[in-house]
Amino acid sequence: VNEQGGVAGHMIDFISLDDGYSPPKTVEQVRRLVEQDEVDFCFQNLGTPCNSAIAEYLNRKKIPHLFVGSGASKWADIKKYPWTMGFQPGYRTEAQIYAKHMLANVKDPKLAIVYQNDDFGKDYPLGVRDILGNDWDKIVVKTASYETNDPTIESQIVEAQNSGANVLLAAA
Repeated sequence: VNEQGGVAGHMIDFISLDDGYSPPKTVEQVRRLVEQDEVDFCFQNLGTPCNSAIAEYLNRKKIPHLFVGSGASKWADIKKYPWTMGFQPGYRTEAQIYAKHMLANVKDPKLAIVYQNDDFGKDYPLGVRDILGNDWDKIVVKTASYETNDPTIESQIVEAQNSGANVLLAAA
């Protein structure tokens, strides 16, 4: 793009910093980009927890936060995040698709849901509930959450396996 004169005559400096998928590090790196490097926008930041850590800051500063690498439904809240734009289908919608598939293809489904305990993971039980409605208690036999800093999710998977479920939805 720069070889062709940039964008409207402006050259593009692409700056990429590693946050190690750690929200505190994301905040540190984005503040550096905004306050020291004076970026015009942030593009494709990865992950719900990391984007959640910087969204209010970027919106307060009116820095466009474009194509967020997260399908959390919160990014559709244009009143709270007018400078943020997601780009991938929402996790809630994804869970609705999985629930519809389960209902169409599994005889007498018994569902266990294992999900990350944040805005990413919580969209999955919500999406399943959208589809199951009043049948939630008949079909969902176990929900188990985990924290992103848990060393493993083995105990949650064992709980799901021991629940009598014949379908597992794991939002990981």
